Amino acid sequence: MPLHGYTTDRRPPTNWDHFLAHPYSMGISGWQVLAGAGVLISTLTNIRVSQSLDRLPESLLAAVGALLVVGGVSIIRGLLNDDDDLMVGWRTERTGLVLSATAWIAYAVTILAAFPESVLTWTSGFMLAAAHLVRFRATRLEEKRVRARIAEHHRP
Repeated sequence: MPLHGYTTDRRPPTNWDHFLAHPYSMGISGWQVLAGAGVLISTLTNIRVSQSLDRLPESLLAAVGALLVVGGVSIIRGLLNDDDDLMVGWRTERTGLVLSATAWIAYAVTILAAFPESVLTWTSGFMLAAAHLVRFRATRLEEKRVRARIAEHHRP
């Protein structure tokens, strides 16, 4: 059902409107921020987030954790953006999507290399990365469509 999404007549839309329009992106990004923060905390304390992660180098964990946090926050900020210039929100979201996909790919490759029998874990990482990259592509296509519409309206 292309283009069958939640819309509102409120201008600017509320944060709840943004959440209703993008529940999966917001949910995954919020969870990702919490997961990344947990990973970062685990590198500084004795808190265990995952037995698999406990065996990985702390520098890799810190990098993945930071990318997850910054990427997730950027996606949420982009989705919540109410700037009149839609491109501002898309650029912020895309930055987060790239950082997030990079983190999930690094996580998945590391788990695959260290624990190939943990199929659910490493395939989850690849699937999250793929979802972020598909969303990245979707925002590019939507921007192209919007720019074409704007150009149509500006023709004499």
